[in-house]
Amino acid sequence: MNHTRRTHILRFALAAGIVSSWFLLGIARGQDTTTTSTEHGQPTVTTQVHSGTVVYVSGNELVVKTDDGTIKDFNVPDSARVTVDGKSLNVHELQPGM
Repeated sequence: MNHTRRTHILRFALAAGIVSSWFLLGIARGQDTTTTSTEHGQPTVTTQVHSGTVVYVSGNELVVKTDDGTIKDFNVPDSARVTVDGKSLNVHELQPGM
């Protein structure tokens, strides 16, 4: 192999190494980072207070006539509790007139 050809091969190898290094640096810089945080403390609870008489109940649908005469329709989740005469009931235990 002559000196000129060997010089070209070395220059090509050096250039390829530099380009590869730049490419790898670009990949390392472009990687996504994820940050996870955990909050400690009491969970937030929302409580709604309504007073009235049950007009209609079917499944999770509840219609109540409030003390001021307004009719309100609610979609009550199974986990919700209602206090009637000091007893804690779920929506499926309610009956019209309560």
